[in-house]
Amino acid sequence: MTTVIHNNFGTGTVIEQDATTVTVDFEGTVKKMMIAFSKLTNENGTPFGTQFVAPVKTKKIKQLDQSHKINMTVAQNRAFMEMRQKEAFKTISF
Repeated sequence: MTTVIHNNFGTGTVIEQDATTVTVDFEGTVKKMMIAFSKLTNENGTPFGTQFVAPVKTKKIKQLDQSHKINMTVAQNRAFMEMRQKEAFKTISF
């Protein structure tokens, strides 16, 4: 069992933990907290649950790709509409 410290609740013992939440027993009071916002520290003073891994920058690339697809679709639609207008103009007799 891991012992953690919280500014308001004091010292507690980790009961359960998953990727985003931690359940801590603070001397009989059980609290379920999100790790990112809990501000828990280990006994030695280091932050609890922090990972020292650089974030992967895939989200921005996906947004750019999606934006590019939308722009291509708009351009393709314009070309298609221009072609249809030219064809329609050829069939009109004055």
